[in-house]
Amino acid sequence: MPEWLTIWAAVQGVAISATAVIAWVQLGQLREAQRAWKTLEACERYESDRTIVGSLRALRNARNAGVLDLNPQKYRLDVVLILNYFEGIAIAAAQGFYRESIVRAHLEPLIRDHVREFLNPVMAQRMGLNPDDFDSLQELLNRWKKAPMRTEF
Repeated sequence: MPEWLTIWAAVQGVAISATAVIAWVQLGQLREAQRAWKTLEACERYESDRTIVGSLRALRNARNAGVLDLNPQKYRLDVVLILNYFEGIAIAAAQGFYRESIVRAHLEPLIRDHVREFLNPVMAQRMGLNPDDFDSLQELLNRWKKAPMRTEF
């Protein structure tokens, strides 16, 4: 009889260990899912945050009216706000807080277009912007240029 107790104790020990491993794996998967959702929320702010949308609207209206090129300094705050938003996303992605593949799928064309328009040497100088202030953003774009976009996430 004591031999059965020993075997039963061993079986219980293995079961408890297996349960702990399964729980550890599930927690890791839950953390990864949470990171993906946080990334999506951050990307979604481009279209939902009132301040960002207001700046985007002001820039669109200035472009359409032809006044952005005439007086770019007037729109510096709007541009800095948008570039700072992208810079924050780039920093979080580089540090692993956000999933870079999700950021890329949602924002790559937008980031590329804004950087191309406002951080080119001519416009940056006219607006009084220092492109070096957005080095994480530019590093992110450089990484993306070197590697074609994958479709799996």
